[in-house]
Amino acid sequence: DFLGKVDAIDSRTTCIDLASLPLKEVNRIVSEETRVDFQQTLELSRLIHRRTKGNCYFVIQFLEQMERNRLIHYSKRLKRWTWDVRKIEANTSATENVVRLLEEKVLGLKPELQAILKLCAYLGHTFDVEAVEDIIKARSDIDLKTTDYAFVESSMCRGSDWLSQTLCIGASHGFIEKLSDTKYKWTHDKVQTCLYSLTQPGKDSKFLHFWIGTSLWKKAAVSEATHKDIFDAAFHLNRCLNQIIGSHQEIRLAELNVKAASISFIKSDFASAASSLLSALYLIDGNTVWVEHYGLALELYTLLAEASLVSGDFRRATTAIDEVIKNARAFDDRIRVYDIKMEMLSSRGEHTAAVNEGFIILHTLGEKFPKKPSKRNVIYELAKVKLMLRKKTDADILALPTCTNKKQAEAMRILSSVATIVYLKSDEALPFALVTLRLLKLTLRYGISDMSPHGFACFAAVLAALGLHSQAYRYGCLCKYLLASRDSSAVESRTILALSHFVLHWREPLSETDFLRGFHCGMATGDLHSAFMSYAGAILMYYYKAEIPLADVEKRFRASVSLMFEYQQYAALRITLPFHQYLLNLLGRTKDPCVLEGEAMDLVKRLPEAAKEDLTVAYRATKYCTLLLVYNFDRVELMEPLLREINTEFPAVKGHYVEHMFEMWKSLVYLRLYQLSGKRAFRVRAEKITKQVRKWVDEGVVACHPRYLLLQAMHVSLRGKAEEVEKAVDLAVQASVQSRNIHLQALANECAVDFFELRDPKMAQIYLNQAKVLYGRFGFQSKVSLLNKKYSALQGAHS
Repeated sequence: DFLGKVDAIDSRTTCIDLASLPLKEVNRIVSEETRVDFQQTLELSRLIHRRTKGNCYFVIQFLEQMERNRLIHYSKRLKRWTWDVRKIEANTSATENVVRLLEEKVLGLKPELQAILKLCAYLGHTFDVEAVEDIIKARSDIDLKTTDYAFVESSMCRGSDWLSQTLCIGASHGFIEKLSDTKYKWTHDKVQTCLYSLTQPGKDSKFLHFWIGTSLWKKAAVSEATHKDIFDAAFHLNRCLNQIIGSHQEIRLAELNVKAASISFIKSDFASAASSLLSALYLIDGNTVWVEHYGLALELYTLLAEASLVSGDFRRATTAIDEVIKNARAFDDRIRVYDIKMEMLSSRGEHTAAVNEGFIILHTLGEKFPKKPSKRNVIYELAKVKLMLRKKTDADILALPTCTNKKQAEAMRILSSVATIVYLKSDEALPFALVTLRLLKLTLRYGISDMSPHGFACFAAVLAALGLHSQAYRYGCLCKYLLASRDSSAVESRTILALSHFVLHWREPLSETDFLRGFHCGMATGDLHSAFMSYAGAILMYYYKAEIPLADVEKRFRASVSLMFEYQQYAALRITLPFHQYLLNLLGRTKDPCVLEGEAMDLVKRLPEAAKEDLTVAYRATKYCTLLLVYNFDRVELMEPLLREINTEFPAVKGHYVEHMFEMWKSLVYLRLYQLSGKRAFRVRAEKITKQVRKWVDEGVVACHPRYLLLQAMHVSLRGKAEEVEKAVDLAVQASVQSRNIHLQALANECAVDFFELRDPKMAQIYLNQAKVLYGRFGFQSKVSLLNKKYSALQGAHS
């Protein structure tokens, strides 16, 4: 199920299907192994295929078992292998389950070899002879007399080679394979699973886990212990906790589990981290641990809060956060959980609470902000930052020292978190700009911290919003150098998020690759909020580029919505759902195509009440999607009031990559209104937007070029000559073809139909047919029907 969702995100995922072999292939194997013609082996192959379910490994095992049991044997008289299928069927009736083949083979081994292989099965897919020897040497702490390992004491007296010799016998039976002088691996995971399952659940398995765990625990206690030693020791001991409780070793094991959880965080294995932390929680006394083992309690509950947040268990995360806030001795000890709390609130859609929490923490850290920020505040702070940056080259900035002031580093951490949240909620960009400028100012004054790359990315976003695209791109590139030169993985996802949405598209071709990288980085580091905001951007990009049919885009949106619900990422959901409903409307899966209601928007009702609070970005998306629908379905009576509302309450986000798209659609709507009403004001506004798009093209914004040519074609079609219109439309179509944008190609052809309808019906029909073909390829069948209805007279006259 997860691989299906990943494939929905990134179609480049490759999946190798290791399916069971068909009868034909099993027969080929049997024929080659027995050197008998494949027609004569077919009946035997049918039986083997039925017994082994076509598993290649078990086909070979089944043949070997039949040879051992003399059910198949080599006839010297006939000089070939012979068998009796009926006899084989009668004597293998109990092996319908392929695992039984292995069980029978294992049970036929000598007890000593059987026991050693069972012990090795608990050590993983590969294991070292030295590791097994270390476990056996730790037998002094274990009573082996009443177990299957009573032979160990006498075997050790035979010399140090007895274990290697025993494992060589195991290899000769085909259970394990030698990788080197001291290392082995299981020949198949089913072999390991089978041996593991042959230990009796309960007493026997706990005994082996305890034996292995105590041996590894001794190794984990030394300073040079590897991550694997620590993790494996905790893994085994957690499976026999009842034998630890009451042994006065509970706190030591709890500390080991916290270390193991930290290792799991490094590996992005958050499920294992949560499991280790819950085991540690089971081992401690919650009433006394904060007094007697403060450091352990602080680290345990802080990590548990983070692991629970990543796994989507907000209730457990809240409990852990409250525990730290209640018992931590100093404010500095609470900062990490405050940061986790902010991210949790934002993920749940409670942006107001998250932002307020952030500003309270910043106030405590000495970073104060005005309650109602003004443009004057931003201008003043921007001037100060520019003064600090004056004459500083990129090399000077990269050479800044590392921040050693702990308080300022923590302030930068909180500023970074607030910056990722505040622009979602605010009606204006002022709070976002102020927080960003403060983060950058602290970096320039105290040195570079882990949060600094994100600070420069947000600063680049502010510059882009101000129209300073070259400067924005300069600092965007600087972010990339900072990420590459310093270990800033914790903020890599949110840094990529800011760059992808606001900066890179001003000089580089738009691509979902950067968004997907931000998603994967966030999932790997536990920054789910940034991960899913990047994910939302990647999914939207599939529509923005319009390279694939709407139905395929809708499937990806559907998969993304499912994944967002699974991880309870309600902020990303609120932004994604309007666009998903827009696609459903285009596909004709709603009652009124111009009303953004239906299956996707109904999902908003499933969100928690707190997640339904006003979210400017989500409302802006809703209004713009409605505008696109109104234009596509030519509902002229709705255009003007909707434009008035958007211009008053929901202006486009300056600097954001969707600004290109939304401004184009606004211009198209104004031109349509001018075409029908003749009001000059509409044409003037459309021309103003077109000039802005032309300016972006001149600056090198690749994505704007086909959009500008489309707008230019629309303008020419309203006042130009036939030759000029044809040329302008052809240029727009060619640019759209180069960008592979099917929707823009269709729009360019459609704009020519109105011009030629009365002047040259035959030419109009050519453009109409091409538009319908393109809309059909795009999957926009309702538009095809609309064009057939709108131009029915044209088609009738031409026919």
